[in-house]
Amino acid sequence: MSKTGNKKGMSSFDIEGGGKSKNSNKNAFVELVEEKHHEDINKGSSTANRQKSDQKKKETVSAARASVAGKEEAELWNFHVNEANTHDRRFVRNKIRTTKYTWLTFIPKNLFEQFSKMANVYFLFIMVLQIIPPISITGGQPAILLPLLFVVSVSAIKDLFEDIKRHRADDQENNRKALVADLKTGQFTHKIWKDIKVGMVVKVMENEFFPADLILLNSSGPKGICYIETKNLDGETNLKHKVSNKEVISHCQDEHACGIFKASVQSEGPSDKIYQFDGIMNIGDKKISLNYENFLLRGSSLRQTDYVYGIATFTGHGTRIMKNSTGARSKFSRVEKQTNMQIFFIFGLQCVLCLIATVYGALWRSINTEKTQNYLDLSGVKGTGGIFDKYWILNAIQRYFTWILLFTNMVPISLMVTLEVVKFLQAFFITWDWRIYDLDKDMPTKVQSSNLNEELGQISYVFSDKTGTLTCNIMEFKKFSAGKYSYGNSLPDNRQQMRFNIDGEDEISNVNFDDPVFYKHFRDKRSENYQYIEKVLLNLALCHTIIIEKKNGKVSYNASSPDELALVNAARFFGVKFEDRDEENKMYINFKGEKQVWKLLNLIEFNSTRKRMTVVVQDPKGQIKVLCKGADSILYPLCQKRTRDQIELETTTGNFLDEYAKDGLRTLLLVEKTLSQSDYDAWNKKFQEASFAVSGREEKIDKVAIELEKDFHLIGSTAIEDKLQDGVGETIQFLKDAGIKVWVLTGDKVETAINIGYSCKLLNNEMNQFIINATTPKEVYEQITEARKDAALTQFSGDTAAIVTGDALLKIASHEAIKDQFLELTDSCAVVIACRVSPKQKAEIVHYVKQKYPRATTLSIGDGANDVNMITAAHVGVGISGLEGQQAARSADYAIGQFKFLKNLLFTHGREAYRRNSYLVCYIFYKNVVFVLPQFWQVYQDQLIRYGFQSGFGGQALYEQWLYQMYNILFTAFPIMWFALFDQEFSKEELLEDPKHFKIGLKNLSFGRWRFWRWIFYGMCQTFMLQLIGFYSLEGGSALYDDYGQPSSLWVTGTHIYGMVVIIANMKVAYSTNSHTIFSTLVVWGSIGSFYIMVYIESRITFFKSLYGVFPYAMRIPAFYFICFFFLLSTSFTEKLLHWTNLYITQNKEKKQEIQNMVYQYKKAQEGMLIRKGQIKHKGFAFSGDDQGTTIVRSLSIINHKMDQFPNEDGIEEEEKSQEQLELSLNNNSKDQQQKKSDSGKSKQNRIN
Repeated sequence: MSKTGNKKGMSSFDIEGGGKSKNSNKNAFVELVEEKHHEDINKGSSTANRQKSDQKKKETVSAARASVAGKEEAELWNFHVNEANTHDRRFVRNKIRTTKYTWLTFIPKNLFEQFSKMANVYFLFIMVLQIIPPISITGGQPAILLPLLFVVSVSAIKDLFEDIKRHRADDQENNRKALVADLKTGQFTHKIWKDIKVGMVVKVMENEFFPADLILLNSSGPKGICYIETKNLDGETNLKHKVSNKEVISHCQDEHACGIFKASVQSEGPSDKIYQFDGIMNIGDKKISLNYENFLLRGSSLRQTDYVYGIATFTGHGTRIMKNSTGARSKFSRVEKQTNMQIFFIFGLQCVLCLIATVYGALWRSINTEKTQNYLDLSGVKGTGGIFDKYWILNAIQRYFTWILLFTNMVPISLMVTLEVVKFLQAFFITWDWRIYDLDKDMPTKVQSSNLNEELGQISYVFSDKTGTLTCNIMEFKKFSAGKYSYGNSLPDNRQQMRFNIDGEDEISNVNFDDPVFYKHFRDKRSENYQYIEKVLLNLALCHTIIIEKKNGKVSYNASSPDELALVNAARFFGVKFEDRDEENKMYINFKGEKQVWKLLNLIEFNSTRKRMTVVVQDPKGQIKVLCKGADSILYPLCQKRTRDQIELETTTGNFLDEYAKDGLRTLLLVEKTLSQSDYDAWNKKFQEASFAVSGREEKIDKVAIELEKDFHLIGSTAIEDKLQDGVGETIQFLKDAGIKVWVLTGDKVETAINIGYSCKLLNNEMNQFIINATTPKEVYEQITEARKDAALTQFSGDTAAIVTGDALLKIASHEAIKDQFLELTDSCAVVIACRVSPKQKAEIVHYVKQKYPRATTLSIGDGANDVNMITAAHVGVGISGLEGQQAARSADYAIGQFKFLKNLLFTHGREAYRRNSYLVCYIFYKNVVFVLPQFWQVYQDQLIRYGFQSGFGGQALYEQWLYQMYNILFTAFPIMWFALFDQEFSKEELLEDPKHFKIGLKNLSFGRWRFWRWIFYGMCQTFMLQLIGFYSLEGGSALYDDYGQPSSLWVTGTHIYGMVVIIANMKVAYSTNSHTIFSTLVVWGSIGSFYIMVYIESRITFFKSLYGVFPYAMRIPAFYFICFFFLLSTSFTEKLLHWTNLYITQNKEKKQEIQNMVYQYKKAQEGMLIRKGQIKHKGFAFSGDDQGTTIVRSLSIINHKMDQFPNEDGIEEEEKSQEQLELSLNNNSKDQQQKKSDSGKSKQNRIN
C-alpha cells in the first residue's frame, strides 16, 4: 500500500461550516478494494499487466472513496443546539408509536392481514360460490359467512385488544412532561415528550427518565458527573456514571447558560448500538470529542444526582431503545408446519373426490338420460343429457363446484382459530404454574411466543450457556497466585460468617479466602514474595470501572460485572481499599492504612473480542504503569519471554491456572509494565486521535491499544468460583435420560468447563470422552476421525462426550468436510462441551446442527447479552433473568427464573402441549371427514333420489345448510378445547419422575404423516359404515320409514345422519380423555344436546323451510335409537382395539431394538472389542493436556457381559457358552488389540489414547 494511501487512511474529519466533512476516513471497504488489486498485481507477470492493473486500481479505489464519502456524509447527523433544525427530514418528533394500526387503518389493514392467510382466502372463495345460483347448494345464501365472520372476528378482536394496550402505553409515554429550554427566550418550561425536537436542551431531575437520547452538558454533581440506571435497557440494576466534557461544562455553568447555549454537533446517525456513541461538538473554533461517557439513553433514569442538562440528539424512533425494539418474531412449531402441509394434501384429496363425483355423475346421466329427464321433467334443459349433450362440459364444471361446496368442511375452518385460542390459554397455565415461579426474583415464567408450546415437547438438542445459566453468577474470590506462590483455602462452613478483611474493618462479600502463608508473606515487607503480592493487589484495586456509592458514611461498590466486584472486594479484603475516584480521574487507594493517590490516564475497557482490560495509571511517585487483566490465552502471547526467570514464572503460573481450573474456578491472568514519559506521550497522541474519530472509533482505539499491550511482565493470576445453581445437576441428568443431547457453550478454559461438567452431571466416569483442541485443520480432522472410530466402537457401552475448543471450531467452520465429520461425531455424543467460544460461534454452532439435522428441534438457553444470538438462532429460545441483565430474557420465546425450571417447562407443559395439540389437529381433520364423507359414500341402488353413488352424484346436499355451518363452531368445538387444555395422561409428578414419557414428542409419536392419515382412513371407514347402516337398518334394505310406511324425507334422513356424526365425533373425545371429570362429561353431552336443541328450534321456525316440522317426526323413528346405541358400542370397541394395537406395536419395537443392540454388543465382544472409559474415579480433574496436542487420561476396561442377557438374532437366549469362556476370549483378544493400538499410536501424536 502506498504511503499516500496510508496518510489518507490516517486522516481525521475536518469539520467546518456546519460540520460537513472534507476528507472522509478510508474505511474497510476501500482497504479491501486496494488489497484485492494488490493481489491481482502480484498474480500478473508482465509490466503491461501491472500498469493496466495500477490504472484499474486507481479508478476503482477512487470510485470506492467517492462512494464511501457520499455514504458517510449522508449518514452523519448534523444539527445545531437550541435552534430549529428543519434542514433534515430525518429529524423526527419525539413521538413513538408501537401500534400496528390507527383507527382509520384498522379495518382495511387487518382485513388484508386476515385474508393473507390461505385458509381464509379458501373460505372466501367458498362464500362466492355459495351465492352463484347454478352452483349454490344453499339457495344462493352465503351460509358460510357466519363461521367465516366468527373466525375473522376472533382474530381481529385479539389484534385490536393487543393494539389498544400498545396505544395506551404509547399515549402514556408520549404525554410525559419534561423541562425544555425555549428556543427564543432560553427559559425552561414544561413540554410533553412528543414535542421535543433534535437540538433542544432538556433538564432532567433525579429519578426521572430521559425523554430522548441526550448529550450531557452539565449536572449537579462535581465536574459534570452523574449516575444513571439502565434497568429498562439491559436489566442491569448497578449504577453507571456519565461525565460531561470539561470544555462543554465551561460554557454551561448554570441553567441560563444551558438555555442559551449555542453549538453545532456532528455524530453518527441513529443506530442500534446501545453501548457506543461517537461525535464531535463545535463551539466556535473548538472541536470537542464526544463519546459514550457523554451519552444518556432514553429509557434509562437519573440516580443519585439532583439534575442534569442534555441536548436532544436522537428522538422518537431514532433513539437507541427504539432501534433495538423489534416486532414479534414469526416462529412456527413443527406440528404447525406439518399441519399446513396436510391441509394442502387434504385439499388435494377433496379435489380428487369432487372430480370422481363429477365424472361419475356425467356418465350416470348419459346412461340414464331418458329416465331422469322424464322423471324430473328435464326435457330440453341444457346440460342434462350427460356426455351426449353439447353443454355437458358447462354442466360438469357446475357440478364440480357444487361438490366443492358439499366438501367444504374437509378443510376445517375452525382449525387455526381453535389452535390459536388453545395455545393462548396454555400460555396462561404456564405463567400461573407455581412450580416454575421464582420466589427470590418474584418472577413467573413468561411466555412470549405461545406458538411454540408444543415445540417444547419435541426438543432433541439443548444448547446452554454456563455462566449465569448453569451457575449462579455470584462470584467468590477463592485463590490467587503472585509470583511463584499460590494462595488460598476456602473457609469451612462454620466460619463463613467470619469474612472480615485483614484489618478487621467489616464483613466483605464475594470473598471466601483463608491462607496463613499469605498473611505471613504480606505482613512482612522483607518476605521474598511481598513485591509480587503488592503488584497483584494494586492491579485488582486499580484496573476496573467500579463506581463508589457512599451512604451513611459507608462505602459500597457498584460494578458492571460480578467478576469485577469480586476482584475489587478481594483487594479490599486484603487491606488494599479503593476509596474514590474524583472528577480529575484521581484514584484514592488505602494501602494497609497508607493513603495513596494514583491518577488514571487512560482506560481501555474489556469486550468479548479483546478479552482483556487495560488501564494506564501514574503512581504516587509519578511513574507511568500499564496494568492489564484478561484471559490467559490472550495475555500469554503479550508477555516478555526474554529471561529464564520469566519463562519459569510463566510455566509456574500456568500450572497454578490448571490447578484452579481443576476445581472449576474462573481464572484471569494479571500483567503489567512500566512506560517512559516519552513513550507514553507518543502513544497517547495516537490514542487521542483515535478517540476523536467520528466513525469507526472503537476499531481505531483497538488498533492503537495493540501498540501498547505488549512486552508485559507476568505478576500473577486469580481464581473465582461461580457456584452451580440449585437443581442444575438433576435437570441435566433428566434431560440426558430422556434422550436429549446437551451442549454447553462457554468461554471458560477446557479444564474449567470439564470440571463444571462433572459437577453438574454432564460428565461421569462411565462416559467416553474425546477432546478436540488442535490448532491446524489437518490435526483437527485427524482428531475427529480418530474420535469417530472410537465412538462407533463404544456406542453400546455407554454415553460419549466431545469437548471442543474455540480455535478448533474456527478450523471446523472453515472446512465443510471437517464440519460434516464433526457433526457426525457429535450425533453419537450425548454431551458436547464447547470451550473458549465467542457469542458469534455460539449462534453458528446452533445453525450448523439445524442445517445438518433438519428434523431435530433445538433449544438454546442463556442469561446474558452474549447469548442473544444463540437464543434467537434456535427453534426455541429460553432466557434466564439473571445478574447479567434482561436482554436474553426479552429476546427469548420463554423467560424463566432458574435453569431447573427447564425440566418442568419441557417435561410437563411441553410434553402435554405436544400430545394435546397433536391430538387436536388430527381430531379436527377426523371429525370433518366423518361429517363430509357421508355425502359421498352411498352404495348402488335403484332409487333415483339418493346421495353420492345413489343419486348419480347430482350434488344434492344431505344436511340443511344453516345447520351445516354450526358443526365446527358449536356442536364439536368445546370438548376438544377442554381436552387440549385440561387432559392429563399422567400426573405432573409422574412426568417429572420418569423421563421416558418425553419420548412421545422426541420421536414424534403423536403427530406424524402416517399417524395423521391413519386418523383420516379411520374416519373414512366410520362414514362408510355409518351410511351403510343408516340407510339399511330396517328390513328389506330400504331407508328409514315413518309411521305410515312411507320413506322418510331427505331432511329427516340427513338429520339422523347428522345427529349420529355429532355423537360419534364427541364420543371420540370422551373415549380418548384420560382424566374424566364432571366438567369433561358435561361439555361432551352438552355439545351433543346443543345439536338437538338447534334442530328443535329450526323445526319450529318457518324461515328454515327444509327443517320445518322435522324434529318431532324424526324422533318418532325407533331405528334411530338403535343406530345410536350400535355406534356407541362399536366406537368404544374400536378405540380399545386401536389402543391395544398401538401398545403392542410400540412394545414390540422397543423389545426388538433392545435385542438387536444386545446381539451387536455380543458379536463385538466375541471379536475382542475394547471399550474405553473415563477415569476410574474423578477427583476434580479428568484430563491433562497442553496447547500442542491432546492427551486424554483413560483407563481401559472390558464390557462386563452376562451370558443370559445375550440372545441370538431370533431373540432366543444363547446358553451354549459359559461366562468363563467368554472372559477368556475377551482377555486374549484384548491383548492383541492393545498391542495393535500401541504400535499405531507411536506414529500419531494427536491420537486419543
